[in-house]
Amino acid sequence: FYVSNKNDKKNVKINSFRFFYILSTASIWIDNSLCFQNYFKFKNQTYIQTWHGDRGFKKILFDNDLRKKYKNNDFNKIDYMISGSNFFNKIIKSAFKFNGPILEVGCPRNDILFDDSIDTTKVISEKLHIDTSAKILLYAPTYRDNQEEYEEQFDISSFIKILSDLTSEKWICYFKPHPLDKRKYFYLSDNIKILEKNIDIQEYLRIIDFLISDYSSIVCDFYIRKKPYLILNYDLEKYVQDCRQLYFKLEDSPFVILNENKNYEDMIKYILNVNWEKKYTELNEFYGTFENGEASKKLCHFINEKCQNK
Repeated sequence: FYVSNKNDKKNVKINSFRFFYILSTASIWIDNSLCFQNYFKFKNQTYIQTWHGDRGFKKILFDNDLRKKYKNNDFNKIDYMISGSNFFNKIIKSAFKFNGPILEVGCPRNDILFDDSIDTTKVISEKLHIDTSAKILLYAPTYRDNQEEYEEQFDISSFIKILSDLTSEKWICYFKPHPLDKRKYFYLSDNIKILEKNIDIQEYLRIIDFLISDYSSIVCDFYIRKKPYLILNYDLEKYVQDCRQLYFKLEDSPFVILNENKNYEDMIKYILNVNWEKKYTELNEFYGTFENGEASKKLCHFINEKCQNK
């Protein structure tokens, strides 16, 4: 948990005495998950829910019949929901059973993806110790409820080698396991690096050159960068049956999807010829996206007005 104190940001240990003190005295609660659902909220406090996947694939909360059942009042503490698309506006009402105000300001965490400045690239690369002499591939698969039974089918080493050969460039792959994935991963290669499971992935999305995932909403954030991505659907049928239902058929969307019937060389050749500027426009139209990189600014303006009027 982070607590704003003037220009500072301070960590607070959850369920500590100070945590409960700040929680009970804060004017504004901001959360992108459901961390505050089990805590008491006073009438003069405002709870803003930003969620962590505005334009995703997987059905969530009340919309997903395969997950735990929720009660109609589970989310009644929320005062405002944040949205970055017409798509998520509908999900807010069905998945959260929320009929309150929706702030159509965009997703604050995605603002960094609209920033193309060289200075930002330099700062993030230095902070994350990124080798700027190489192209960066991020592999970030989603979590499966049957994760222990799931056998990894994507051969990172082979893919990186073929990618390097076809592009005549050096590539490094960062593998980001899902935070809930408890398995251990080891790669005996200098060009494959394993990231910590609980890092903030948005800064990596800002500087990478290529993203590979499956059914994670990380792809729905990354397309803002107008750079190559690839959705692997090796186990789609089993995933939908055993883990999570989807809001739409992937093949009915503008997303770039390739399955096991394609070899890696064909995959890469196809990817290199995609018009990513066009894909960006098509996906914005598909989702009814209205964010433009100013979500944080707009939300801060709303919070300031809210606090001044209390």
